[in-house]
Amino acid sequence: MAASPDVLDTIVGREAVPGDPNVVRVLFHHRDALLLRVVDWVDLQLKIGSTVTGELHAELVRRATMLGALQIARTYLTGRVKTSAQVKAFLERKEVEDDVIGDVIHHLERIGVLDDRAYAALFIEQSGERSGRRQLMVKLLRRGVPRDVVQDALANHLSRDVEVTAAIGWAQKYIRRHGRPTDARARLKLMQHLARKGCPSEVVRRAIDVALQGLSDDE
Repeated sequence: MAASPDVLDTIVGREAVPGDPNVVRVLFHHRDALLLRVVDWVDLQLKIGSTVTGELHAELVRRATMLGALQIARTYLTGRVKTSAQVKAFLERKEVEDDVIGDVIHHLERIGVLDDRAYAALFIEQSGERSGRRQLMVKLLRRGVPRDVVQDALANHLSRDVEVTAAIGWAQKYIRRHGRPTDARARLKLMQHLARKGCPSEVVRRAIDVALQGLSDDE
């Protein structure tokens, strides 16, 4: 019986990839070999001797391309935690196609390697004593974290005690530099300084009161 006209090739072998037990090299009779994840081999029910249609070959190429992009992304992800937007921008600089980038980001988010909500929570917990609410929002937005994710993280992970402690430190530093506010105008400038850092009004008032109480009469 003649082969179906949409059959392009045949799988003639499968080889292990040294150093990566999760990847195999798939060998074809006529076409170049492709690197695929073992999970793809199982998912597509491939075996040596399988016929490869044009549709199947296109899917194999897509998954092989995604694997290459995943390997590039993982080199970028070693070390400091990254946001989804940062990984996307990195892959764009590597000239990875947009649809492949989307697949990579989705996969990394699904397995928990990328998690913007966890990133924002950790960032706030680590930086809350050094940066005000507004500064934290700006920094996270610049890193590509969606605004609604940032707002939720600030609401749930920036404690009022941390905000007050940070604001007291900024107030004390301001007073050391500019002197004790002796009138309403000077106090207003200090309040505006703290407000620009994103401190809520009640935090500003409490921080200034504490900072002033800690000063000796001759300061």
